[in-house]
Amino acid sequence: DRRQRQMCIETEYLRVVRMKKAAELFLTERNLTVAEVSYKVGINDPLYFSKCFKAQFGVSPSAYQRGERSKT
Repeated sequence: DRRQRQMCIETEYLRVVRMKKAAELFLTERNLTVAEVSYKVGINDPLYFSKCFKAQFGVSPSAYQRGERSKT
């Protein structure tokens, strides 16, 4: 149904915005842990956050924090 599709689109959009903010935090506040960044962007489950981050950027949050980036 249309309403359900719209909710999925909104949820995906929020997830993308949160992951972009997380990437920014990893670059600007290097002393934060993965869990701290997860909480700062509004995701209370660091494992779920890590899964979403890797899906978005192709590397784990900790690898991204160390300066590794996806080759794609």
